[in-house]
Amino acid sequence: MNKLNLAGFLMLFGSVATIVYQGISSMMYKGAWKMLTLANTIDEKNLAFINGISTQFVQNAAKFIIDVHLYILFICVGVLCFILGIFIKTE
Repeated sequence: MNKLNLAGFLMLFGSVATIVYQGISSMMYKGAWKMLTLANTIDEKNLAFINGISTQFVQNAAKFIIDVHLYILFICVGVLCFILGIFIKTE
């Protein structure tokens, strides 16, 4: 198993852990299923640079990545690591 496949497994494990965390927190508090995103977890001051990006396409892509569910982001990065692991052989 190479390092990219290991990173893919860890990302998929992170997505499952995020879903379990959200499920447990929603059982503890009624209606507490919270949309966990990077925007919710990172301070707004640290994300202010996105509005300063001059290219509209890149700015929209960055805003989309910041606003997507955290578990979906983990799954996509994990699958990307698996695909890259097929073509790049690292030990």
